[in-house]
Amino acid sequence: MKKRGTPTFKNDLTPQQRERQQAVFAKERRQEEKNRKTGEILDAAAAVLKILTDV
Repeated sequence: MKKRGTPTFKNDLTPQQRERQQAVFAKERRQEEKNRKTGEILDAAAAVLKILTDV
């Protein structure tokens, strides 16, 4: 999985643009965390399914 580095901010943004950009980055981080958790749940479910089908 690709990890993004620290976001770089342009110096010529207005305060409103900077706030919007920070909100977008925060939303992306939350989505990445949600995707990671979903992947962990799917991995666990696959492991359980494998155990149940191997019996």
